[in-house]
Amino acid sequence: VPAYFLIQCRDAFGEMASGATFRVEVVGLDSQPGLTPSPYAVGTGLYRCDYTAIVRGSYEIRIYVGRGGSQYQDLISGIDTELSNDDHDFYYGEHSSTAARVFSLTVSPGATDPANSRVTATGGELTTTTAGVITSFTVTAMDSFSNRRPGGEVINALMELWDVPKNAIADPALTPETAAITDNKDGRYSASYRITRSGVYQLSISLSGVQGAGSPYQLMVASAQADIARTYVFGPFEQVVTGKTTTIFVQTRDQFGNNMRVDPTVKPAGVEQIGFELCITKGSLAANYTCAGGQEEPNVGVTITYAFGPDGQQKDPATGEYYFGLYKIDFYPFEAGSYTPQVKHNDTYVSCYFDSTAAPTAAEQRPSVTSADECADQQSSTSSARRRQTHQWTAEPQMRVRAQSEQSEALHVRARRADKQVVWETQNMEITQVFQTPDTSNERLWIALAPALCVLMAVVIEASCFAHKLYREKEERNMNRIADANNDKIRASIDGDYQPVHGGVPSMPSTAAVRETSSLHSAAGSTREHDPTLRALSALVEMGVLSGLTLDEAMRKAEAGDAAVLAVLDKHRNLLAQTAQEMEAVLLSSRAAQIPLQNAQMASIDEDAAAGTEVQRESVVSDTGSLRTEMLTNQ
Repeated sequence: VPAYFLIQCRDAFGEMASGATFRVEVVGLDSQPGLTPSPYAVGTGLYRCDYTAIVRGSYEIRIYVGRGGSQYQDLISGIDTELSNDDHDFYYGEHSSTAARVFSLTVSPGATDPANSRVTATGGELTTTTAGVITSFTVTAMDSFSNRRPGGEVINALMELWDVPKNAIADPALTPETAAITDNKDGRYSASYRITRSGVYQLSISLSGVQGAGSPYQLMVASAQADIARTYVFGPFEQVVTGKTTTIFVQTRDQFGNNMRVDPTVKPAGVEQIGFELCITKGSLAANYTCAGGQEEPNVGVTITYAFGPDGQQKDPATGEYYFGLYKIDFYPFEAGSYTPQVKHNDTYVSCYFDSTAAPTAAEQRPSVTSADECADQQSSTSSARRRQTHQWTAEPQMRVRAQSEQSEALHVRARRADKQVVWETQNMEITQVFQTPDTSNERLWIALAPALCVLMAVVIEASCFAHKLYREKEERNMNRIADANNDKIRASIDGDYQPVHGGVPSMPSTAAVRETSSLHSAAGSTREHDPTLRALSALVEMGVLSGLTLDEAMRKAEAGDAAVLAVLDKHRNLLAQTAQEMEAVLLSSRAAQIPLQNAQMASIDEDAAAGTEVQRESVVSDTGSLRTEMLTNQ
């Protein structure tokens, strides 16, 4: 708040005087920042000093007067003789110097500013709590300059159940939760509250009727620890048949009846341990034994999932929230008979069951909260110790599985909502078989014969491979005989055709000469090795048809254009080409004779005639080996 004070200047004779020089300091005594306002003249000997203090606390106003610099100015102090008026007169001389003082100033906070006020949680989070737990927070009232108010404000804290998707109050008829407020007389207010209904709330804080302190806040009230006595099961217990999936649901709750709020996006499988047993007989042992020590039906498939409702969705369309605390049990029975279904929650048998066979819609399968609470209260009133020991569950359902023709009749006699509580001690669940077991005798026969068929197939394949090997060896021997015969034929046809110019008697080259010729040929380099003429001359030298010439001599004569050598070479080439054609024809004829045998051995191969012929031709050409390659090269 803007403030000012006036300074009346007088001379030594008590007359008003002008022309004085003042220096004013407003000094904070509580570590708050100070001020240095500048006085200005407003009349004869009268000066005004304006200032605005924004931080509350105690101050001193120190006024210095003098015409010189600060070192020559004097601090004005003294005693105010008239405390009742607004004038603060300071006199010198006639009063005790020990009583003289400077002017003191106290700055009080301004009006409460709700928007600038603050709220802090006490020992936890402001926006989260647990059902049934006392939670507290502190509201600090501030003015516009963040000065804490002294107290005396009217503080209110309201918590309303909130519909987050609609951003509106979930139930306008529901009375809001309120917090108990305590004024600490120092600008701080302690608030405490206890909410037993879980859900999302909107926390609003008002100061003197004006919403502030950063509110509204979204407050999440989590469910308390699970109370198995308030867990219940619902499903179509009178509509179970073999060969078809039956779905029942387990709703877990805390002691206040809240569904266990576990976010499926954080815990996809939930946090509660849910089990299902289809019991032929029940025993009287502890719950950690299967069927309490009785006999369990083994031929049943069971699948348990979390946060899926009867409509198959994860969110309840009525509230827009997940199906918190709801577990879906899908079981698939294979054997017809009379059974007792048992659901375990954290290794303890659930006592409350409700039949929803007659419920026409998914939303009406769930029993009302009133019916579920009545069943839980009934169980709580019974001795828990005796119930665990004897397993006489008064609300334990007897699930009867009817045939499909019986199910339609039951739909007309049940209530619309699944509020009918079933008691397993008085009836059983009858599972009716509605499908015929398929005949699998042929499949079982083939499965039994499979090992023998595999062994037989292996024997046939091994025999075929052995026969093919024998055939290839025989064919190779035939090829060798044909090659030897052709070499003899060529030698006989060419022998005597070469007549050297100088005359003389032709003679066969010695073995040493042939080896010497081969050695010389090997040393001649890679260019001559691949020369077709050199290869043909080498063959003629080895056959001895060049009248004892060595390879080098025959090569020199051929390069010199010796007519006799060239004539032998041409005849050799023609004979090689003719022999190759004859060999190919013989081999084709031999291979064609083997085709029926191969088809009989490999009955699974179905090739057309054209492709078969081409394969045979390629095989014959390949079998010709190095002989035909040499022929074609020489050509």
